[in-house]
Amino acid sequence: MKYDKYGQRFINAISLYLDEHPNAVTGIVDDQSQDQKQDQDDDKVADAKHSKSKAKGPKVPFYLNPEDEDKYEYKDLCLVSEIKDELNRISTADNAKNIFGTDITKFLTEMGYIAEKNIGGRFMMAQTDEGLSKGIVTTEKVSQKGNTYPVLLYPKQVQMEIVRHYVKSVK
Repeated sequence: MKYDKYGQRFINAISLYLDEHPNAVTGIVDDQSQDQKQDQDDDKVADAKHSKSKAKGPKVPFYLNPEDEDKYEYKDLCLVSEIKDELNRISTADNAKNIFGTDITKFLTEMGYIAEKNIGGRFMMAQTDEGLSKGIVTTEKVSQKGNTYPVLLYPKQVQMEIVRHYVKSVK
């Protein structure tokens, strides 16, 4: 058989090597004490338990623990992407997904602060009258290609509402 032939060639190659190198290490001498072996076995058991604890199943939706709320660093005005980054930074939630800007945008839309509007033939998010009263402002940014586009900036009050919305209540 093919495998027998290959196996025999491999054994022959090893024999030739050992003939040419009589001092070559061909095995590992087991001179560890019984205590060392027990410590290694204990480490393997601990590693197995640790690896199982990482496998917690599917992640849960994003949330903040009550103590996370105080860690948020509020700005006078900031973008949704900055709010998202700050929320992900402060979260100590176990096995929770990261939050996305679209999640925050959906919440702000549900609150009636922003809505998708057709502006100059392009659909984009804009503040509503309610959003204007909350202090949401529109400003212009310039892309790397030099194109200007509108972005929404959210004041501290709206940032606080967003943070409170994601804090998981303790029951």
